[in-house]
Parts: sequence; C-alpha cells; structure tokens
Amino acid sequence: MQGPAEPLGLLVAAIRRAVKAMVTRRVGPLGLTPLQFWVLVGALEAPGTSQAELARRLRCDEPSVSRVVAALSRRGWLRASRHQGDRRRVMLALEPAGRTLARRLAPIAAEVRAEVEAPLDAVELEQVRKALARIAGHLQQVGGGATGSRPETQSRAARRRAGGDR
Repeated sequence: MQGPAEPLGLLVAAIRRAVKAMVTRRVGPLGLTPLQFWVLVGALEAPGTSQAELARRLRCDEPSVSRVVAALSRRGWLRASRHQGDRRRVMLALEPAGRTLARRLAPIAAEVRAEVEAPLDAVELEQVRKALARIAGHLQQVGGGATGSRPETQSRAARRRAGGDR
C-alpha cells in the first residue's frame, strides 16, 4: 500500500532549495547571491526592462529586487534610472562591466534551467509549466504569491540577504 501523496508545496520547496544550491555553488565564488545572479541574467535577457517588469518576470517581490538593484548599482554593474515619461518607473540597464559579467553568467543560467528540465520530455515539461503557472497565478490572487508578499513581514536579516550586501 502506498502512503499519502507528497504535498506539492514540499516538492516545490525542495526544487527551489536545489536550484538555489546549484546557483550558489556556481556564483558564490564570484561574490554573488542567487537573486543577484538572476537579476543580472534577467537584465541581459530583457534589455530596457523596468524594475517592476523584472520582478514580475523573476516572480519576486519588488522590494527585494529593488534592494538587489541597489547593491548591483553600487558595484557598478547595473544602472537604475527614472523613466522620462513616467517618473514612477525605474528602468534598468547593464553597465559595461555588468554586461560582461552577465554574458559570463548566461551559460550558467542555461545549465541550471536545463538541469531543472532534464528529467522531463517535451510534453511533460509543457504540462508541468502550465500547471505550475496556474498554481502560481492562483496563489498570487489569494495573496500568497511572491509578488504579493509584504516586505514588512520579512525580517531585517532576510531583507539584507535579499539585497546581497556584503
């Protein structure tokens, strides 16, 4: 007799931890946190994006991305500037050194993504992607998604870690 089905939340958490560990092993020696890595890769993959658009793309809350952007800007890798037509929008651009670094990081992102998808065939991959997107959308609507999280509920240490200040 088989035991109860493993809860989806636990499976997703295990995948998240494994991905974070893979990224940390590869970019930790460069002095980058996983979120800094994904922000740099995201800025390379979507040039001219806004901070809010990048947060949505990364399925991350805007305050965390804002802190990472500030940290990467201090290091001279990313530039954040107000949009000319809408001063509320913060536009992101890689600085030359950041572009060089992001190009170095892009193959790592491709490797990590490939490892995550490796056990699935094309049909399974599409099914899983659709199902997880539906779950993420539902949780965001009910207030449990990452982009709906409230920064005031995070500890100061968690906010510092998200910004990657070192």
